Parts: sequence; structure tokens; C-alpha cells
Amino acid sequence: MNFPKVLTDEHIRAAHEVYQDLSKQHEISIALVSGSLAFGLGHGTSDVDFYVRTVGDTPLEDRVHLRRGYAVQINPITDEKLAKAIEWAGDDSEFTSTNRRMLEVQDDVRKFAIRLTRGHVVHTDDEGRGLLDQLSVDVIRRRVIARQARDTGIHLEDATGALAAGDHDTAYWATRIALTHAIEAALAASDDLYVGRKFLLRRLKRVKALSDVQPQLLGALDVPWADAPAGLEESEEAERFGAAIQERTRLAAYVASAAVLDGWNESMSALAPPRTGTVGPIRDPFHCLMRFGDGIALTGPDKGFRVGEEAARLWFSLDGSRSLDDIGELGSSMRDGVAKLVEIGAAQR
Repeated sequence: MNFPKVLTDEHIRAAHEVYQDLSKQHEISIALVSGSLAFGLGHGTSDVDFYVRTVGDTPLEDRVHLRRGYAVQINPITDEKLAKAIEWAGDDSEFTSTNRRMLEVQDDVRKFAIRLTRGHVVHTDDEGRGLLDQLSVDVIRRRVIARQARDTGIHLEDATGALAAGDHDTAYWATRIALTHAIEAALAASDDLYVGRKFLLRRLKRVKALSDVQPQLLGALDVPWADAPAGLEESEEAERFGAAIQERTRLAAYVASAAVLDGWNESMSALAPPRTGTVGPIRDPFHCLMRFGDGIALTGPDKGFRVGEEAARLWFSLDGSRSLDDIGELGSSMRDGVAKLVEIGAAQR
């Protein structure tokens, strides 16, 4: 059976009917249809998520209305929830390397803010329109990139520690988690914003900017050892899991760092597959870029460094395809920059 994956006219008509009923009992400031259908991610049991803000003291009941064969789920917009959403998505000028509070905002706040930026507006009064206008997709994109890049780095560090202990199971899974965070960063950088890991593959497959790197990402997310026999020796585990761990690590750092560099100020238009050469310096795969409103950080296991954008792009460009002499021809500062990156362990000659 085929189910609608996007918001249709029938969904909107169903919501309008519910709005007409509610408006007889409440003064409504905002009425907006959003949710998975509005983001093109609907499935067979998707409700029509209807976000409603009322004016006055009469509480709005959180319930489902059946209209035109669809379940229209009322999601009351409270002033408290809306204020938290606007704080997170309205202005990121306060977000610096010393003020990272917004990185820890709960998923329900992020989900709520993102959903309010996309959907079909059934009704707003002047106050409601003004409140919705405070939510910025550009701010949200940067917020999500920053958080997902941070979490990519955290799990790459976990993988480093696991490998040092000979724990290939943990390293394998930590790099898989790191890669999912990196993909989330790249999706956000491409202006595909949503909160809900279950739709990760659908979103990855539909984003044109990631189409060239998509086959590698999908392959690296797979679990190839479901039939692995019990009791493998450590050397056998390393051989069996090593290639997958290495590929996930390389891709996670590359994808998250690309999002930080090319999706921060504007939507990322394309991401080429990573290259791995053997003739020159190459970035360390356990290092990753993250970003704040006041600069960029290059993070690695148990350490992090503030870097300028030129140094960050130099590090990102080190894919082993250019010799040190070729890089040196671009200027002595480039050669010195590579030497510094090698010195701090962020690159290898």
C-alpha cells in the first residue's frame, strides 16, 4: 500500500477543519501544520502534526482529531516552549568557544524549533507571525552543525581509546556513531534539517549535495560481521574490523569538517568523495573540526587547538595527494603550516 510521504491538500483541509472547530472555543495566535509529512518524511502511521498557540487562559487540549480519514494531532504551543525555541534558533551571536550552553539544548527544544520553521501556516495573528519570524534557518543550520561536529569528535576520541585498549568492538561502534553525527552535520549544512535519527538514510539519499559521497557513506554504515564467530583472537578482530573502523573514521572526520567549513555561512552546494593519496602529508583521521561563532577548533584525542580558517582549510586539504614540495610552492606559510600540524599530531607526513 502506498502512503503519502509529503503534506497533501487533503492533510491541509483536515487541519483547516480542526482549526475552524478550535477557533470557536479559543482565540488562536498560531496554527501551523508541520511534522514528518511537512518535511517529506511521512510513512504509514504519520499523524498530521498541528501546532497551535492560543491567547487567553483557556487551556488547549493535547488530543487527536479524526478528519477526512487522517489523525490530526494537536501540539499546543506554550509561551515557555516557544521562548526556548526562539532562544536557540533566533540568534547565535552569543555562541562562542567560552559560551557553549546552546550545544546542550535538549532534543525536544531543537525538534520544536525546526518544525516551526517549515510547514503550512493555517493562521497567524500579528503577534504570532512576529514570533515565528524570529526563528532563523541560518542560525539553526549553524547550531546543528556545531553540535553534530562536536559529537563526531567525541566519538572519534572514544574510538581512539578503544583501539589503544585492543577493544575493536567498541571502536567499531563508536566510529559508526561518529559517522552518523557527521552525516547529520552534512545534512544540516545542506539545509536538510530534522531531528529524528530514524530518517537518516532517507534524508541522505535525497540530498543532491551529498550524492557523490553517498555510496561511500552508505557502505560504511553497514555492519559486515553479523556472522562473526565467537572467540576471535585480538589479531583476528583487528583484521576483520580494522578496515571498517578506518573507513568510518576517515569519512566521519572528513564529512563533519566539510560541514563546518562549507555549510556555516551558507548552504553547502556539493561534497566530493574524499581522496587518500600516498605521496604527501595527510590529515590524521582522529582529528576533526568544530566551530563557534568566534572561530574554529581543531580537536583530537584529549586535545584541541584554536585555528584560523586558513589553517583549518589547509588541514582539510591534506589528503596525501600532494607532496610537501608541491604544497611548499604555494608559499612558505603553507609549508610551515603543515609542519605545525604534524607537530601537534593533526597530520602525518
